[in-house]
Order: sequence, then structure tokens, then C-alpha cells
Amino acid sequence: MTVCLLLTAGRLILRWKKLRTLHADDIWNAIAAFLVIPFVVVGLIALPIEYRSQLYYLRRVGEPPSLDEMILSYRVNFASLVFFWLILYSVKASFLSLYWKIFAVSTWFRYVWWISTAFITTSFLITIISIFWQCGSPSQISNFEVCEENETTPFTLLIIWCTLNVLGGVLLMALPLVMVTTRLMKLEKSARIGLIVIFSLVVVDIAFDIVRTVYSLSGTLSTQTNLNSVWTFLEPTIAVTVCALPCYKGFISGKRSKTVSESSLRKPNFQRGSLSVVPIELELESPYSLPSFEERRAPV
Repeated sequence: MTVCLLLTAGRLILRWKKLRTLHADDIWNAIAAFLVIPFVVVGLIALPIEYRSQLYYLRRVGEPPSLDEMILSYRVNFASLVFFWLILYSVKASFLSLYWKIFAVSTWFRYVWWISTAFITTSFLITIISIFWQCGSPSQISNFEVCEENETTPFTLLIIWCTLNVLGGVLLMALPLVMVTTRLMKLEKSARIGLIVIFSLVVVDIAFDIVRTVYSLSGTLSTQTNLNSVWTFLEPTIAVTVCALPCYKGFISGKRSKTVSESSLRKPNFQRGSLSVVPIELELESPYSLPSFEERRAPV
């Protein structure tokens, strides 16, 4: 948790010192980092109760948690689940905001961006709303006994949540990689490799979500080990860490173009054949312009 908070704070400080303003991707990153705090706090409240319950199941302790403790654990886990998904989708929103500014050179990218944003927004709404159907219906969400007896619905929801999150993660990874690897932007090889590495880090979140879901669906793995809690804590904190990393990117190199004004960084030009300005998130030292291949082929 400390690492993701420090990296996010560093990003905001550097951005403010450079432009005296924060953009949408910074704000979404800050929201995700802030939500990590209550997520970890409520998770730590439930963790000792769940651990004791597992020890009782494995017959290593003679007394199970009390009913009041189990009800507390259930309510805390419900809040933790809400924070969990708010963090992950805030990270997605930050990446989408960042992509919009980086790849302004491409008209087709903006169309694909809108489609991807619509899918991720729909996935978020489905995920958040369906949390209240864990016990069969929203009217039963506060009934601990009913929720304990309902085993089918939570398993189905886990698969739906994982599928939507993974598909959204694949889109987040594919969008920039297509722009970089298909040479739609004029970049040096080192800059191209650097961007590929940074945006490929989204696969880390995808891997964690799949592993967490597998552990949650497996009775043996979720009961006989405590690793499910480890994956649950790590996934959102690592997602926030990955979200803050592009700000520290130092791989972009090449010929320095004419000085770009601060206003051009704030309002990129989306006209066909115009310069695509690397936003401050990716280059803290100095701005570079990345001419499109259409512009490079244009007659002088």
C-alpha cells in the first residue's frame, strides 16, 4: 500500500510543479490511491476473523468465531468488495484519460477509444450493481443467514466480474500497443520498446485477477490456504502502482522539436496530420512532439 501511495503522491507533485494543474488521468489515479486506504483498513478488520474460521475448519483451533464476529466479517467484506472494484475501475479511467491525450494523432483510435470506454463503463455498472445481488436479491443483502446459504450466485458473479475485468484489461493493453507497434507514430526504437513495456504492465493486473478468482472459486484453495486474501490485497494496490508508473517514464528519446507551449499540452490538437504531443505524464523533463506518419509522408 505504501508504495502505490508514494508513487501516486510523487506523480501529483511532479505534475503540479510542471504545469500547476492536474488533468483527468491524475485525478483518477489520486482517487484510486485514496480508496486503497479504506480498502486495506476494512480488509484488515475481517482478516483475523476469516483466519480463525479457516483454522477451525482445519481443526487447528477448538472454537469457531462467534455469530456476531461472522456477521461483522460479512459486512466488512461487502464494503471491501465495493472499494475493490471502485479502485480497479478508477485505474482504468486514469489509463483511458491518458490514452486520449497520447494518441491524438489517430482518428480511428478515437473511435476505438469511445467503444472501449463504453464497454468499460458498462462493465463497471454491471459489476457495482450486481454486488447487491450476492444473496439472491438486494432485499436480502443484510440477511447473513440467507447469504451464507446462497452459494451459487456468488460463484456466478465471480466469473462475470473476472470476465469483464479481464476483457477491459485486454482492451487497455491492446489500445496503446497497436498504436506503438504498428508504427502509426514516429518513435525511436528505444522509445517504442519503453512504451510497450509500460503499457504491457496492465497484464499484471489481469494475471492477479485470474489467480484471485481461481482461488475464490476453489474450495480447497480458498479454505486450506490464506493466499486468497493475499491476492485480494495485492491486486488493487499493484493496479494503482502500475497506473502511476507512466509518469516516471524516461525512455522516450529522439530529436527535440520546437518548444511546445503549456497550452498545447493542455489542449492537444486532434486535426488530421497534426503533431501528437507527448503529455507530461510520460515526459517530466521536457516535451517532445511525435509527428504522425501521415505528416512525415506529406509533401514539403
